[in-house]
Amino acid sequence: MRRTLAAVVVFTAVLLTACSAQQKADDPTAPEPGTLRVLASSELADMTPVLDRVRKSTGIKVRPTYLGTLARAVRQDVPETVDTFVRTRWWTRPAPGQEPPEHHLERQLTLVHNELKLLATTLRETEARRQESHTRYLEDRGREQ
Repeated sequence: MRRTLAAVVVFTAVLLTACSAQQKADDPTAPEPGTLRVLASSELADMTPVLDRVRKSTGIKVRPTYLGTLARAVRQDVPETVDTFVRTRWWTRPAPGQEPPEHHLERQLTLVHNELKLLATTLRETEARRQESHTRYLEDRGREQ
């Protein structure tokens, strides 16, 4: 029984190692020596010439991943927050003198929620101004005819 269990554990470990090594070779986002990966808002996409100068002068390639605020929250912030909490092992939970992981989860989700509320308010205001502007344009165009 123990030999069978040991064989299954070794086989699984070898299989997982082979799979993870193969994924890294095919993964275009895998770390590269001399490359600094940065998560940046989409508004910074015009920084490409500056990043090229940095690469030429220092030899360090900066590889930004451009995401808007909403996309970053949906694709990275929320999943990473939940994943970090889920991966917390039961035996590390409330260690004396430390905050429990649940408090960190709640604080992180509150921060993301507040950021998205601000974004939603800004988007509503921007859309309202766009609608007003388009209405004025149509009204002015109608007067000219």
